Parts: sequence; structure tokens; C-alpha cells
Amino acid sequence: MQTIQNVMWHYVGLVRTAERLSRAIRELSHLQNEIETFYRRTKLSDGLIGLRNAVEVGLIVAQAARHNRTSRGCHYRTDAVQVGDRLL
Repeated sequence: MQTIQNVMWHYVGLVRTAERLSRAIRELSHLQNEIETFYRRTKLSDGLIGLRNAVEVGLIVAQAARHNRTSRGCHYRTDAVQVGDRLL
């Protein structure tokens, strides 16, 4: 869980770039594969189910953030799309 939290904080945090979001997706995908393998081979527990769900949510958030190239609210894309004098 700590690894997922670190990836999300460092690569999907407030200041984002496409490169860092792609790295987060790669790392989370790798973790997801490892967790899924473990999930299928071991006895279920609340912690394991939570871990599986957390990595899935992290991937969804990172993929959505990579798809959204605008800066709105508290999240800022350093590579945001600019139209005229406005940063979207």
C-alpha cells in the first residue's frame, strides 16, 4: 500500500506531466500484475482486497489524469494545452 501511495504522490500529485503520469501507469500496472498473481494464489483478507482495489483506483486516476491535458482546480499540468492567452 505504501508503494501505491508513493507512486500516486510523486507522479500523480498536484503538479503533473505526461511523462510522469506514464511512469506512474507503468509502475502501477506492474504492481497490479504482482498483486493479482498473489490474490489468486492466497487466502483472501480485507487487506488484500483493499490493496487490489487501491491499485485499480490508482491506475484509473493516473489514466484519467494523463488523458486530461488541461489545468483546472488544484491539479496543474506543466504541459497543459494553451489556447490564446488562456491555459486550459
